[in-house]
Amino acid sequence: MRRRDPRLLISERECRALAPGINAWLVRGATEAEVIRALSQGLPTVLRGRAAGILAWRLREHLPPPAPAPTSAPLVPVAPGPVRGKPYPCRGCHNVVLRPESGLTHCQACREARVPAAA
Repeated sequence: MRRRDPRLLISERECRALAPGINAWLVRGATEAEVIRALSQGLPTVLRGRAAGILAWRLREHLPPPAPAPTSAPLVPVAPGPVRGKPYPCRGCHNVVLRPESGLTHCQACREARVPAAA
């Protein structure tokens, strides 16, 4: 911390006392950079009190909420694709076409060609 702000020089004993608070942040999913930023940004120009006391207060008061439990990704409904059927030979032109519906014996072109003739 003292590299970030020389005013945040703390003793080894104070470091050990702050370690559980830092660990709480890390358990909740905060990164090391986020912890450092939370502890060092926005400090007043004049620090009143011990640096370790200010850091301990920030660790307690700015503790992020617990990270959500990992869950499996929700299932996203897949849009239905084009209707595919079994290949069959058209009875009119003998081209192979897909039969999306049962009972069709002619391709769409042959069905359209037969309608005007029947009308």
